[in-house]
Amino acid sequence: MNTPPQALEWRPENAKWLRLALRRLRLQLHRHALRCAPNEQRAADWIVASDDAEVAQRTAPGALDEAIEVLSVELSQQEYLMLEHHQQPPALAGLAERLGLGELERELLLLAAAPALDGAFALAFAQLHGDLNRPFATLHLALSLHVADPSDRLLAADCLLPGRALRALGLIEVDDAREPLLLRRLAVDERIADYLRGVNRCESRLACLLAPLPAGLPSPSANAAGERVSAAVTAAEERWSTINLIGQLERGAADVVQLACQELQLWPRLLDLGRYAAQPPAERAELLSLLGREAVLANMALVVDGARAPGQADQVAAVDELLAS
Repeated sequence: MNTPPQALEWRPENAKWLRLALRRLRLQLHRHALRCAPNEQRAADWIVASDDAEVAQRTAPGALDEAIEVLSVELSQQEYLMLEHHQQPPALAGLAERLGLGELERELLLLAAAPALDGAFALAFAQLHGDLNRPFATLHLALSLHVADPSDRLLAADCLLPGRALRALGLIEVDDAREPLLLRRLAVDERIADYLRGVNRCESRLACLLAPLPAGLPSPSANAAGERVSAAVTAAEERWSTINLIGQLERGAADVVQLACQELQLWPRLLDLGRYAAQPPAERAELLSLLGREAVLANMALVVDGARAPGQADQVAAVDELLAS
């Protein structure tokens, strides 16, 4: 996916917003550490920026609360400026808006990504867990930071259910099923870390399955069909719309797809159906999750050429699987 010139100007602003978010997270962690061990008077090891270290020396809860609130205001102002000048919010904020993530889910995603964005957070998490073998985020830590009433935490933990967006789309990796969910390692993969930093590249595990469509050739019939497709997608209530085009890609269907995607500001990619169908079921399930994630992250429209599937039982089944998912 080529990065448009506007995005090149947007990236420094996104980085500024992300630095502010990580500064606020450091102070939230420090406040949590002091609440757990109120006699601890020194600045925590993970406070690495001089201005944060100065704030951290003020151990009175009110001082940290005030500093965190100031950073929250700065984050809101930076987000407003980005929307005003670029018509595009910070990567994390935009992703949360598109998926309808709640405030806790948004904060949980940042917490899980923090060590990939600033390695000092690994030490912070290990210290807060009291275990050097746990240099990672956990749901327990997220709930302790962001859900004040312990009685609310049982329901708040639903944000990591397998059917919710954070796990269903692979935004957060949840490791080691032998552990209770509250204590499992939470992390993000390289694709998500890059996305939050403002780099929107194609998922490497999908590169061999996806190919660009040939450039569309405008014609009166293709234009009319493309407009009908884009109108149908816009009017659909479902997040994932399925449009069935009757015709061969090389005989006009690809032109219709290209024109519709231009209107919808989508990025069409053709799935290698044979290669996808040949994968074992467990790997196909992972690929389905990645394809859904890529549709969200890259505004991708998945194009499946079913014309070659008849007579190929595995490919027919794969088409049904894609439609059902």
